[in-house]
Amino acid sequence: MTQLSVLIVDDEPLVRTAMSRMIARLRPEWQVAAVADPRAATEALRQSPFEVIVCDHHLERAKGADYLRQVAEEHPEMIRILASGRPDAEREASGCSHGFFPKPPDSPAQLIELIERLVEEP
Repeated sequence: MTQLSVLIVDDEPLVRTAMSRMIARLRPEWQVAAVADPRAATEALRQSPFEVIVCDHHLERAKGADYLRQVAEEHPEMIRILASGRPDAEREASGCSHGFFPKPPDSPAQLIELIERLVEEP
């Protein structure tokens, strides 16, 4: 797979760090940035282009689904993935994202596999 840039948005520092490290370990050719909230994500998107954004559904001051809808308006080409530990969030993901990532994942490679599948889809 070619080089990708991935932005992770999650207000839980341990989750944010674990996801970033896992991607960096399994796909060292990818560039990964991680931020804690939509405001920081918006700033990161202004500074650098990203092909993929992975956003937690339940952020401290916002709903991830609402933020991904905003991202879709401003960056329609960007692949958007909603991540959540709540099973009911998967239904909401269909209206704002290309994919849903369950937290915790079934395997460490699950997020990588989802990203690669979504990037390869026409």
